[in-house]
Amino acid sequence: MKLLTFHRDLYSKAAMLKAAYHFTDRFYVYLDQDDTNYTIELTAKPGVDEGGIELEFSNEILAQTTREEILRQTANIRELILGRAFGSTIVEDVQEYEEEPDGSGHGKLFTDWYQT
Repeated sequence: MKLLTFHRDLYSKAAMLKAAYHFTDRFYVYLDQDDTNYTIELTAKPGVDEGGIELEFSNEILAQTTREEILRQTANIRELILGRAFGSTIVEDVQEYEEEPDGSGHGKLFTDWYQT
């Protein structure tokens, strides 16, 4: 069994949970926290070597923290890209469509967006 502690001011709860989840295939994980630290207890499953787990976990919680920071820093550009992608698929008001010869009233409604 390995007992690890990480300061709560340096790592978010989400980063700690994601890092812990990463190891659930090889370890039983117990999580706790106090006012200043997260505590992670890792117990190896049968046939698993515990060697180096402290370093692996430290790297994983750092990777998860970095992912969170990148997600935060790129939120605006991702929203802009998604807005532009979906903005070109907006359906116009039905009243603007020409009447079909068959009288169905669908007009351009069933025309592919790239053919307009």
